[in-house]
Amino acid sequence: MWPFKKKGIVTNINAGESKDLFFEMPKGKEIEEIVLNYDDKYGNKYETRALVNFKERKIIRQSYNMVKKIKDCPEEDRPRLVIYEKDLEDYLKS
Repeated sequence: MWPFKKKGIVTNINAGESKDLFFEMPKGKEIEEIVLNYDDKYGNKYETRALVNFKERKIIRQSYNMVKKIKDCPEEDRPRLVIYEKDLEDYLKS
């Protein structure tokens, strides 16, 4: 798991929007997984997992999963949080 998960902080992200994430770099690790948990308007729970090589500033793999199904919704209505390699690289430079 990733150390930036904080209880009590709620961020709403609508389709097509982007939000900045702030997290601490893993100490002594070159490759680490980022896990983002989110839900949709029906209450279904999802996660995005990105395996990141911090030394090379590259995303090795990303996956999007439904964690908990509350109500059926079409595939095209399911949200996907995507971590873009260019944004990750820019963040790590700062």
